[in-house]
Amino acid sequence: MSSAPPFPPGYGLPGSPSSGNPWQHDWRERLRLAYEGVGSLLTAEILYFIDSIIAAAILIVYVVTDLSISSFRSLNDIERMVDTYAAASMVSIIASIIMIVLGIIALVLTWQGFSKLTRYDKARYNIGFLGVMLEVAALAAAVLGAIMLIVAAAVLSSTESGFESFLVLLVLYMLVVVGLYVAGGIALAVGFWRIGDEWNSGIIKAGIILVLIGIIVPGLDIIGFILLLLGLSDVKKKIKAMLEGRLNPWQQPGGSWWQPYGR
Repeated sequence: MSSAPPFPPGYGLPGSPSSGNPWQHDWRERLRLAYEGVGSLLTAEILYFIDSIIAAAILIVYVVTDLSISSFRSLNDIERMVDTYAAASMVSIIASIIMIVLGIIALVLTWQGFSKLTRYDKARYNIGFLGVMLEVAALAAAVLGAIMLIVAAAVLSSTESGFESFLVLLVLYMLVVVGLYVAGGIALAVGFWRIGDEWNSGIIKAGIILVLIGIIVPGLDIIGFILLLLGLSDVKKKIKAMLEGRLNPWQQPGGSWWQPYGR
């Protein structure tokens, strides 16, 4: 590796002093945090992309199953219909379990990624780390809330106003879980957007937009994940080139001088 290049006074990595040449001590370590953080996010997005493909496959399975059953014309086809539904349900259950496992692993990797990026530049990437914490809170609230609803249903079933009380609890449960999930998703989107902003990656920004639109328009999220993968991969290569001395670590490829966030 080459030695640190000369650096203009007043510039430095996030958290560094505003004068002198702070790169003499920690520039490689901080860039390494960025490299590892982006790498974790890249792996997480690969898993999320696989999850999206599995979800699309489940939808296709059910569509094909419904089309097949619609062709049944006689009572003799009832057994075939039951077998078809049973097979489709088994495939969906197995696929859903895989999706849950991959989703949890991806969430952990996202936490690791933004944790390292926050150490690299807290002012810029703390919003992404907050988003991960909100997503974890939403997951915990969903699990604990579901257990509480089951218990509440058993207790309230014997009371006169049991059904109304259960509906109130159900609405509160949905508001808390959905609220945490949406807030976390927005914070994560901002975190990824700032990665694209810092490293001049319009692909990442476009990917984030498509992923968000994909919540309403199914299919666009898959395209968005592909763009995110391409963008994060490119950013990772840039940071690696900086660590290896093949790219100026204090000048963006676009030619603009790099400064800590908010300066």
